[in-house]
Amino acid sequence: ASSEPVKASPFNMAELVNNGSSIEEWNKQVDETEKLYINTEAFSVLFIGMAIISVILLVRGFIDFHIAISIGVICFTLTALVQVFSAPKYREKIKFFVKKR
Repeated sequence: ASSEPVKASPFNMAELVNNGSSIEEWNKQVDETEKLYINTEAFSVLFIGMAIISVILLVRGFIDFHIAISIGVICFTLTALVQVFSAPKYREKIKFFVKKR
């Protein structure tokens, strides 16, 4: 029988990446990343939903074509801005999870 200690098999991402952070720091970063993802995607879905509603109102004849196009362009622009402004934050989170320290 060998007297060497048996290493636990890596079942979670923290053990696989092993970037030298403590469990508390790792969990904090996971929570922050989840919150960032939820906020970013919630705003994106909201603006896309507003664009879809404007198309439905256009088809039903409640609003003019130019108003629907304006709402669609504004919603598309706002969705793009949300994604662009959250991209640097995502980059920092990715660096924490992937980059070896």
